[in-house]
Amino acid sequence: MIYWDTCPRLKDIPCLDYYSIWLQAEDALVSEFKRTPGISTIIAIILNLSGRPSSHMLGNGGILGMVVALANAFGLNRNPSGWNLSPTEKKFRIRIWRILLVYDRWCSLAYGTPPLIHRSQHDVPVPTAEDLLIPGASNDQIFAASCFVAFATLTDVLGHCLELVYH
Repeated sequence: MIYWDTCPRLKDIPCLDYYSIWLQAEDALVSEFKRTPGISTIIAIILNLSGRPSSHMLGNGGILGMVVALANAFGLNRNPSGWNLSPTEKKFRIRIWRILLVYDRWCSLAYGTPPLIHRSQHDVPVPTAEDLLIPGASNDQIFAASCFVAFATLTDVLGHCLELVYH
């Protein structure tokens, strides 16, 4: 939708209403959440939260609560290091949980509400930059991975502060 006017095939067609498309996307997510949720549902909800205006506190908080509950149901809140999974699956689960934790903590700070996830409810480690990289990664990818690790670590510090605030 954002690039509609720059797409040669779409620029002559009237752009659809953003709000109605957004509502359809949310309806689809809620429907998938109720019928056949999976880790892909968690990723879709996180992407949906990324595109939503942060001023929609009630909607964002409700959706965040849904995705946290779903992530807990799939065991994403547990460290998969000792599990019988491929290394790729373990790293994937850790990344998804850490992204969700970032959303929870920073939304808590932004909205002035208690976080939905507490330290006692998960044991997933902060990934290392090496966990996030593929062999032959470019310098930009290496930099992005190190930024994510730093941001995840900062998010843990924020989590400690939020616990003190809401205790």
